[in-house]
Amino acid sequence: MGRRGLAELINVGKQRRDPGRELLKPGQLSPRLDVPANIQRPPYVDTGENPWIEDIQVHTKDELKKMRAACKLGAEVREFAGTLVKGYHGDTSKMFLVGNVSEKAQDLCRVTKHCLDEAMKICGPGVPIKEVGKVIHGIADKHKYGVVREFVGHGVGRHFHSMPTVPHCRNSEQSNMTPGQTFTIEPMLTERGVKGRMWRDNWTVVTTDGGLAAQYEHTIYITENGHEVLTLP
Repeated sequence: MGRRGLAELINVGKQRRDPGRELLKPGQLSPRLDVPANIQRPPYVDTGENPWIEDIQVHTKDELKKMRAACKLGAEVREFAGTLVKGYHGDTSKMFLVGNVSEKAQDLCRVTKHCLDEAMKICGPGVPIKEVGKVIHGIADKHKYGVVREFVGHGVGRHFHSMPTVPHCRNSEQSNMTPGQTFTIEPMLTERGVKGRMWRDNWTVVTTDGGLAAQYEHTIYITENGHEVLTLP
């Protein structure tokens, strides 16, 4: 991405933080924003295929600098997370409560965020990937919420989706976290069943039983002695 494209995205972030802008309201539809022509489309948009490549995408200090910049921008403009920045991607998401939200829905959001926070705490070199799912599933069980299995955390960097795969439920994944890895943790909890169905837009997924779902996400970088959360604002 050139300086022009980066400046346009940062400007979007400034607009999002403008206290004079109208707050989210139930039934409100945001205007469609065209993506500037100079911002490249990720290849999977057209092919529908994810480039599952090497699970370590950051090898040098310069690449880590670019990765941090990409994730920082993703945190500043969460609605545009994953936008290509100097050849690297950052991925993050959070829930926004609009209107009079039920206590049940608020609790589902709180617990989902707690799952993410606790799962991130255990990250570091040599930690089994499956421990992420063990932590998340344990908290979800305690609160009697379901854990979606179809959608998982994933490697992210020069490619938006890559190895490692990070399941959020109990699993038997054999790999361990390795210094230099950058991946997402993005638990999705439901109030009832965990099965979903996709709308005809081939993107939106809802629970088959009509129950609520919540998701929070951050991108993690595994360091030599711990981890760094790259998508904190």
